[in-house]
Amino acid sequence: AINYSFANYDGNNGSDLIYLKEGQTISSSVNSANYNTFNGYLVDENYFAGCGGAVGGSSSNNSSQFNRQIFNYNSVVDESTTSGLYNYIFHSGPNNFSLTIPSGKLIKIVGLTHELGGASTATANINGMLYHSNLSTHKFPSILSDGTIEIQTPNSASYLNIQYELIDNTYGLVFNYIHAAYPNNTSCYFQVPAGKIMMITNFEQIQTGSHNPCFINNQLWTPITDGSLPRTFSEGTQVEIILDSPGDEVRIQYILFDN
Repeated sequence: AINYSFANYDGNNGSDLIYLKEGQTISSSVNSANYNTFNGYLVDENYFAGCGGAVGGSSSNNSSQFNRQIFNYNSVVDESTTSGLYNYIFHSGPNNFSLTIPSGKLIKIVGLTHELGGASTATANINGMLYHSNLSTHKFPSILSDGTIEIQTPNSASYLNIQYELIDNTYGLVFNYIHAAYPNNTSCYFQVPAGKIMMITNFEQIQTGSHNPCFINNQLWTPITDGSLPRTFSEGTQVEIILDSPGDEVRIQYILFDN
């Protein structure tokens, strides 16, 4: 997945895939930033049979379980799996907002508006862990598994309105969270466990100085922006995002799929 020197890029430059056959070479003439990076994956020749990418044959790829899990997740995202029933929450401060998602359920947030009543910041915790230090300027994950959400509504002039679906978690999706902020953390580091594939479902960062360097398996990937971090990592992959200025912050929601 390569385009405009970014892999899995979510920005305005697009996200077209590039498919390479055996023996083909990819290169780039971009040199103004003195680096070129890309990511992708190797599949059997007939992996895309029936999808317009190959003709005939069948794939011997051993990741069918992972592919099925991705399909299950995407069916929730694209509303192939839906409850068909929309619910609403209208909350006013000064008491903080709290919502417990029932066991065996997913909550899919379709719409969210809030006002902090003149306060400059509002925090959000997921399952007791700080996820947002300033919800006023940043988005919230749209799908969450069972657990508790706590959002600060700091005064009587603040409010929080949510439209959501409550969906049976038929596929057993479990969302996990990482939060790191300078100066308590000088980097955000994680390593994908053995036998797992990690898919990032929500990624945000705040950078107050220059772009924060990102290293994948100890190699410089790129100065990080919200769109340039790959969204899928295989087992054993190490990722580190450097935080070096007051206010630098990284928050990640992810799923671990069986490989």
